[in-house]
Amino acid sequence: MFVVAALLVLLRGQGVSVGDMAIVASSVTALGTLAQLVVWGSGVAQIAQFVGDLDAPLVPSSAEAPRSTSPTRIEAVEVESATFTYRGRTAPAVDHASGRFAGTGMIVLTGPNGAGKSTLAKLVAGALQPDAGTVRWRRGDGSCGEPHWQEVSVLHQDEALLPLPVRDFVRMGVEASDPEILAALRRTGLGALIDTVPDLLDRRVGESYTQGAAFSGGQFQRLCLARLLLQDRPMWVLDEPTSAIDVAGDADFVALLRETGADRFVVVITHKDLGVEDGDEVWRVEDGRPERLLPPVGAAAPGA
Repeated sequence: MFVVAALLVLLRGQGVSVGDMAIVASSVTALGTLAQLVVWGSGVAQIAQFVGDLDAPLVPSSAEAPRSTSPTRIEAVEVESATFTYRGRTAPAVDHASGRFAGTGMIVLTGPNGAGKSTLAKLVAGALQPDAGTVRWRRGDGSCGEPHWQEVSVLHQDEALLPLPVRDFVRMGVEASDPEILAALRRTGLGALIDTVPDLLDRRVGESYTQGAAFSGGQFQRLCLARLLLQDRPMWVLDEPTSAIDVAGDADFVALLRETGADRFVVVITHKDLGVEDGDEVWRVEDGRPERLLPPVGAAAPGA
């Protein structure tokens, strides 16, 4: 119980809602062994790594409160001479980066490990603020302003396998009815699993838990994508979304991602060739700076 209390104090200090704290508490208490707690905690730590080092704020202190009205579509993100250095390090992770990312398709960030892809994505999403330079969101209504981290959903490469009922796992952070949850699951391609396991929403995520349900790597990614659909936020950031999927399933998942994310600004961090289509942008990040590969700089926009 001490571990649960300490975790809740930490989460509350980061502004996590009381409802989500209750879900986390029930998840931790459902873990039957210390080994399970270690595995679960490791998964949570991996997600936290996307947001930033432990000494970097989860949400910048100057960030505005969540918007009270439905956010307007993000048409482009403009980065100008943005630099960010993690505490305790001398070399910047992102170094005077500039670029205009247009949200007409998927924004694909590629490059070697340690090149600054994830840090650039954090800056684009507003999870981190640049030490110098600017990052601005340009919206469909013509407005332009600072990023709002509260309007971003993230699908991490190593999402934590929380031992929650599927119902609570998918609706975490939002209010959603069972029909809405089932509709989201079917939209992400899990209809056959629902038909095979009628009580799926009551099963825990992970076959190693009591009343648990087994998910393949691809099914688990689709489960997490259903959560993003329910959150219905204007920006998605996906870190290696096909890493747990075999090569044969890559194309199907990317096609699903294009369909479900059609009305959103989608940023994908990957080492893989996802199959570029018209409207997509591919940026190679190296030494903390992005270079647009496709479409080439100066090329006409699709349909122009």
